[in-house]
Amino acid sequence: MAMERRKQKSIYAIIAFSALLIALICYLPECLSILGWLFYALRPVTLGLLFAFVLSVPQNAIEKRLERVFRRVKRIRIKAIRPISVVLTLVFMFSLLFLLIIVVVPQIMLSVKSIIASVPEYIRSVSGWIVERFPSFDLDSLVEGVLDVVSGMLSEDTGGNMIQNVINGVAGIIGDIVTIVIAFIIAVYVLFSKEKLSRYVRKLLALTLRPSYCDAILRISRLTGEVFSSFVGGQALDAAILGVMCYVGMMLLGLPYAPAISVLVAVTALIPMAGSFIGEFIGALLLLMTSPINAIIFVAMMLVLQQIEGMFIYPRIVGNSVKLSPLLVLSAVVIGGNIAGVLGALLGVPIAALIFALIKGLIMAGDEEPV
Repeated sequence: MAMERRKQKSIYAIIAFSALLIALICYLPECLSILGWLFYALRPVTLGLLFAFVLSVPQNAIEKRLERVFRRVKRIRIKAIRPISVVLTLVFMFSLLFLLIIVVVPQIMLSVKSIIASVPEYIRSVSGWIVERFPSFDLDSLVEGVLDVVSGMLSEDTGGNMIQNVINGVAGIIGDIVTIVIAFIIAVYVLFSKEKLSRYVRKLLALTLRPSYCDAILRISRLTGEVFSSFVGGQALDAAILGVMCYVGMMLLGLPYAPAISVLVAVTALIPMAGSFIGEFIGALLLLMTSPINAIIFVAMMLVLQQIEGMFIYPRIVGNSVKLSPLLVLSAVVIGGNIAGVLGALLGVPIAALIFALIKGLIMAGDEEPV
């Protein structure tokens, strides 16, 4: 009888938690405004925790492998595995960033220079086409009018506003850099002291809540961390596969800048939903200066790859990582997108996985097959 009551309470708690998640999605703009204010007030801390959460995915994988290597030597396993895993994680992430800067940025700068150098030729060709098609059109008056408007705007802004705007911009950039550095330091500290911080949180919960509530919160928090970590890992694997597919397709089609654009597509694909389109736009812009035909071929290729990735690869990879079937992944993306737009489509998969994991943990304990 007592077991049935406890089970009913657990069911009610899961229903209430699921309803809370759905309510948060339905009232997402209001919740985001409140979270935005808190995020701005606590930017270094929140960014540091976010960096730590993302970095913990490869750090945990590296740490598990090191534990297998040093399993027999307890002293090494206890004292050295965590620093080694954190250092290797940082080396891995900085290597990816360095690769992005070395491979992609020079190509972007080269394309920008090409665009700037081609502007006069484009202007001459467009003006010649206008004069040829519309002989009565006074192009010189239009150019003079545009120049007058621009010079008037600049002259109005020379009374100190331009200098003030430059100062504000520089101060904002410096502030952002300082915030990122502080957040990075906090992330490294969290990676080194995860267990200690976890003990502090448990003691705080034990002092303020009942043991049953404390256990439920810790269990749900642990499950939430596992689900979102698996989601981040699946998203990273999906982005890497899309980058490889882009590289192979560009090489087969003979398109230039294949390494740079493929790395760019893979990195931007880490941003769910819209990331691959951002990479596609920048890649098309890079290829536009070589040949408009190359840009059109690249866009057509990416549209095909995005359809393959969105319909087959993404549901299977992300679904396996969060233990959801491909049908449920697609359903979560569609329902989340209809409720809260792009952000709802992003959070729909991990939230659905969390709800199903809570239900499975209670009703279908021991059943580890994907839903």
